[in-house]
Amino acid sequence: MATTTVGTTSADDESTSIAPTSSPATTEAPTTGPVDTTTAESTGPVETTGDTASTGTAAVCGDGVVDGAEQCDDANQNDGDACTNACTLAVCGDGVTGPGEACDDGNQVDDDDCTNACGPASCGDGKVQTGEECDDGNPDDTDMCIGSCKLALCGDGFVQAGTEACDDANDIDTDACLVGCIAAECGDGKVQEGVEDCDDANMSDLDMCTNACATPTCDDKIRSGDESDIDCGGSCPVCALGKACAKSPDCASKFCNLGTCEVPKGCQQIKAADPMALDGSYTIDPDGAGPGAPITAYCDMTTDGGGWTMVFKLSSGVAGDANSLWNGAALNESDPALLDLKKSTKHYVSGYIANYWNKGGVVISEVRTHVYKNAAIQKFWKYDGAGSTSINWFIDTRLTASSYPDLPAGPFNYYAIAGDAGNGRRWFINRQYGGCNVDAGWLIVDSAPDPCTWETNVNAPAMRILYAPGVSFTNWQTAVNNNQIGFAEVFAVFVR
Repeated sequence: MATTTVGTTSADDESTSIAPTSSPATTEAPTTGPVDTTTAESTGPVETTGDTASTGTAAVCGDGVVDGAEQCDDANQNDGDACTNACTLAVCGDGVTGPGEACDDGNQVDDDDCTNACGPASCGDGKVQTGEECDDGNPDDTDMCIGSCKLALCGDGFVQAGTEACDDANDIDTDACLVGCIAAECGDGKVQEGVEDCDDANMSDLDMCTNACATPTCDDKIRSGDESDIDCGGSCPVCALGKACAKSPDCASKFCNLGTCEVPKGCQQIKAADPMALDGSYTIDPDGAGPGAPITAYCDMTTDGGGWTMVFKLSSGVAGDANSLWNGAALNESDPALLDLKKSTKHYVSGYIANYWNKGGVVISEVRTHVYKNAAIQKFWKYDGAGSTSINWFIDTRLTASSYPDLPAGPFNYYAIAGDAGNGRRWFINRQYGGCNVDAGWLIVDSAPDPCTWETNVNAPAMRILYAPGVSFTNWQTAVNNNQIGFAEVFAVFVR
């Protein structure tokens, strides 16, 4: 409906003018009398109610006059100022971007591109908008929502408080922060480059990686690797007496007894503790805790089950009386060069004979005598040593085995260490006398000029170690004449 406003004129006027309508165009109204070209004196706009005022002109949005239902009227067509083109005050949510607003999408949706506060959606505004996984309104990168509005996760480069120990944003397990955001440490099963030698994820030092994640060494001051005690045993140097051992080779004494390195009483004890023990020299203490000092002896760990202790060794061509040597004091006992089965320039006599032969708590159960060439046994004789003395064990009634099947049957005119003293025939096992051409037997250690040429083996120097070369007694003269006599380099006695 068109609205008109009637102006008030003076009483003398003879004409009436019609105000324009609310249309923007101005239309000249018809007159009923002379038209006064002078503008009527106006008393101002008249407020109206409804669409039409009782007096004055019609309310028009944009005329600069706030009237009717208008909240404002700034008489311009700028919709982005404080008064919209609809003559309402600009407010957030009216769909028009007004002063102080970055946007206005005219809705109450707070998670689109324009917030309900008419600001642009942004990370950190506390509202989860498109493209954001979270938004807690703070820049803290250590909580559940990091500063880029992403949910915190392992590998994002930020350490989540209370959850992660570290976060280096990589999947490398050899640096200080493991995959899983766990701080690298010894025992985690991952070898930290430049820090650890190894990491086997266990708490044992007794393997190839210690609890300090280092390769075991023989000077790391701990029992590590295959060591039996601190820095000894296994692949490290041998352990001293009293140190822990797992096996005899762990010990300098070559004897491990119930887990402790000790000095063995004899070669048999060593063999029992270590069936793989090798032939060679060992330190033994025959009377154990008794007053006797330990001695070094050669052990035969191979022959007849092993565990044999050598107590006597004679070398051919070296002067001396074999009986006197046996019954005398220790000789060259501390010379390690004699502790083998090779011919030497000296004889070897152990103090074992005089000091421990079935006395001082030492028990001898068996005795063996051997003759050697090139360190190899040529013939042997084995005896029952139980309850014997160092003299009476060498007799046919104690013989238990030998290289000669005919030996037990004899007969014998000599079977003794002293033998035929008048002729210097020691360690003499002889069958018969009857003149030089008839003499026959099995063994002789000769050390004196004799009436028969067979004894000297054609003038060989004393001492001479002769034996029957076959499996039975021999005629000494015939064997020498035919160059068939057994002529040994070494004669030795062993006990166990």
